[in-house]
Amino acid sequence: MDNWKKAKEIFVAHESARYHKDCICAYENLEKIQKGVQEEVIDLLDEKRQDTTKSEKRQEQAKQNRNKIRPIIEAIILCGRQEMSLRGRTATGNSEKVKKKINKAEAFAILADETTDISAVEQVSICVRYVSDNNNINEDFLQFIPADSLTGENLSNTILNSLESFGVDLNYSVGQGYDGASNMSGKFNGVQKCIRQRCLKAIYIHCAAHLLNLAISKACEVQQIRNCLGVIEKLYTFFNTPRRKNVVLSKIKESNEHPSAKTLKRLCATRWISKYEAVQDFMELHKYVVESLEDISAWRDSGDAPVLRNSLFDSDYLIGLQVVNQIFSFGLPLSGSAKSGH
Repeated sequence: MDNWKKAKEIFVAHESARYHKDCICAYENLEKIQKGVQEEVIDLLDEKRQDTTKSEKRQEQAKQNRNKIRPIIEAIILCGRQEMSLRGRTATGNSEKVKKKINKAEAFAILADETTDISAVEQVSICVRYVSDNNNINEDFLQFIPADSLTGENLSNTILNSLESFGVDLNYSVGQGYDGASNMSGKFNGVQKCIRQRCLKAIYIHCAAHLLNLAISKACEVQQIRNCLGVIEKLYTFFNTPRRKNVVLSKIKESNEHPSAKTLKRLCATRWISKYEAVQDFMELHKYVVESLEDISAWRDSGDAPVLRNSLFDSDYLIGLQVVNQIFSFGLPLSGSAKSGH
């Protein structure tokens, strides 16, 4: 609403509009149903037929059904508000088409990883890597399988049984790709050894994405890099208030530039692509952050603004920021396009 001079006329016209009246009617009906005031049509028909027994039973059943479905709806609403995904305990890919492609290729590699979900259930994700008819390398997800035991023998049986249930010919297995955990890569009792006993051609290769992850994690243990990431995280926390965030937005509006980022992002502990995006946005907003810290430092409740501002001019920090941005960019193609992470 921006034409307040003619507000009265606009409100009157809105109230007389058909769509407004329909919305009011729909809301009133919904409110009656929620309060139990308005009966359903089928119950009204039973009352006219004087069949009160059926009506009471139906109303009781409807009440029980609503009580059962209410927690489900509330859980879905909560997940939606928190931007959390919905998934059951098991999930399978398009197995029929994938099976035909794999067997037609006559060569594939097994990709698997295990993790614990939020309900503390160990699950194994199974994927396959193969070359399609058009000479493209495909990585297709097959299934999530709960794991009762994490020993190499049990996991290998789980993986092989899953592939056989999909109709995949194990004689075409020429490779395996897992992380470096002992139960997966062990030379004597690991998954790769157990599978190799049945699939002689399945050579084990340590997952390149996991190796890159280990290398990047090791690089981030350098003192200067740790300090740089710590400064970025502190700045995110510092500006994560409406008042301070508005200072940054005002600095952006006052400039002649139009940065794609408007706010700072948090450094995710596990997703490397989120780390890269957070660093990229921070570098794009660097000068606006500095200007904002200078203004906030003059406030009576400036907090850590002066200290944070000084840290942004430290030579170790400036060099570390460029190094971090370069390091995180190495994993960007894998994080953005890989389906299984192998």
